[in-house]
Amino acid sequence: MKNKQTITIGIPAYNEASNITRLIADLVAQVQRDFLMEKIIVVSDASTDGTADVVEKIRKTRVEVIENRERRGKAHSLNLIKDKSTSDILLLLDADIRIPDTQFINNLITPIVKGQAAITYAKIREDRPTNFLSNILFASMIFKHGILKVGTMATIFIQQ
Repeated sequence: MKNKQTITIGIPAYNEASNITRLIADLVAQVQRDFLMEKIIVVSDASTDGTADVVEKIRKTRVEVIENRERRGKAHSLNLIKDKSTSDILLLLDADIRIPDTQFINNLITPIVKGQAAITYAKIREDRPTNFLSNILFASMIFKHGILKVGTMATIFIQQ
């Protein structure tokens, strides 16, 4: 029997109190066939909506929150996550997503586990717009996907 790869999931967040509980629930519900989830690290970048408090209340042993007292930006939050991770694999996710597929992580890491890739990503599917602003954002995402043919939701790195 081969050993499972260990994973840390990092989530940089700014004012994501309304979604972060659902996202963490989606992650905890993942079927851990090819991996062992060591921890979920949420970095709240000086959120003003109580994002860090919401994460603190989740009370899962593998969920950790880091709260930046002042805005430092996404790159700083990603560096904090990278420095706190000792897992074989680091999975970075945006905080404003949902993951309904319980096989999402297994599917994402399969090329890594098989030695076919050192990095993978998942293409996102945007929700349908509900107002004028979301229509503009939706159109810009469709345009970007058409030009770049890439997604931006998740990135995985093998720890060195």
